[in-house]
Amino acid sequence: KYLLIELPIVNEFPALDKYLFRLRSNGYMIIIAHPERYHYFREDFNKVVALCKQGVLFQGSYMSLYGVYGPDSKKMFKKMLKHQCYSFIASDIHHSNKGFYEKLDDVFHKVVKVTSKEYANKIFNENGLKVINNEKIESDFKEKISVFKRIRGKK
Repeated sequence: KYLLIELPIVNEFPALDKYLFRLRSNGYMIIIAHPERYHYFREDFNKVVALCKQGVLFQGSYMSLYGVYGPDSKKMFKKMLKHQCYSFIASDIHHSNKGFYEKLDDVFHKVVKVTSKEYANKIFNENGLKVINNEKIESDFKEKISVFKRIRGKK
C-alpha cells in the first residue's frame, strides 16, 4: 500500500495535489522522499502543512542534518522535526555504504534532542515495520498555533 515518491528538487511538480489524490483514491499511502531538499517546500512551509493534513507521509534524509545538502536543507530538516512532519528517517544512499550505519546512533540522539525519544523510535523503527507489515501509519504532525489565534480565542 505504500508508495515512496521523489519530486523535482527545484521546480514544483505541476498538479501534484491532483496526482496525490488519485494515488490515495486507489488505496496508496504516499511517502515523499527528502522534502527538506525541495526548494518550493522551503520557500512555503504551508505546502508541507497542507500535505501533512492530507495524510501524506515524509521520509527525511538524515544527511541533511549534517548539512550535506546545504544550510537551507538542514534548517528545513530541523523545522520538520520540530513539527513532527517526518514518518521516517533514512539515508539517500543508493549503494552500500558502511559510513551510513556508523552515524545512525548519532542521528538518533540528535533527533531526540529536537523532539523526543518516543517520536524518534517511531520514525527510526516502528513506522518502517508498519510499512513492511502493511499497517496504517498515523501522522504525528503538530501544527503550532500562532499567538494571534490564541489572542483572538481560536483553537
